[in-house]
Amino acid sequence: MLNSPILKEAWENAMPILEKYHEQHGDFIVGGMPYTDMRENIPALFSGISDGAKRIKRIVDDLKNYVREDTADLTQLVDMNAVITSAISLVSNMIKKSTKHFEVDYENDLPVLKGNFQRFEQVVINLIQNACQALSDTDKGIFISTACDEKRSMIIVRVKDEGTGIPPEKLSQITDPFFTTKHNSGGVGLGLSISLKIVEEHGGSMHFTSEIGSGTTAEIILPVHRENNDLKDWKND
Repeated sequence: MLNSPILKEAWENAMPILEKYHEQHGDFIVGGMPYTDMRENIPALFSGISDGAKRIKRIVDDLKNYVREDTADLTQLVDMNAVITSAISLVSNMIKKSTKHFEVDYENDLPVLKGNFQRFEQVVINLIQNACQALSDTDKGIFISTACDEKRSMIIVRVKDEGTGIPPEKLSQITDPFFTTKHNSGGVGLGLSISLKIVEEHGGSMHFTSEIGSGTTAEIILPVHRENNDLKDWKND
């Protein structure tokens, strides 16, 4: 990742000299290929090296996140609406490229959670990215909502997409380590496994429903943080 940009810059600096030589002497061989072909292929080769390195880095990061002993601070008081807002801002470019219909419905006065803001954010980002990748075209939508179940003292986060859907026989496997439906795009199958691990370490659960051709809904259920039995005392301003 560090070396390929240097090599790319070196090639670009050499291009004027090579172009001048080509004008004066005609085509010549570079790396076993005619220069006129190589000058078209070199940028794509550099791009492939860079993209491949980034993909490997993502896979390694996912593996490290999955196997590491978590040392994150799980004692923060977290506003889930703020988590979703932050996650959306981090993947806004992906959202804009994936859909023309993106909606968020925030529950007012949502109670706080006890946990880690960045870890919750990672879960929401994973779900949004999966939703974007599931869409067949930009006319399909993604819908996010938060809600509070006061009877159960739970906060519910839903991420719904109008994507291709997941076959019933695969739906129960999507949080299994290394299970992925995105082998062709370099998926290693740890995003949802890591997300489930984070949710469970916060005392919550994840559920998925899906219909082929209609899309998938991911639901996160998390316990409200309370130091007394009055839920309303813990609602945000």
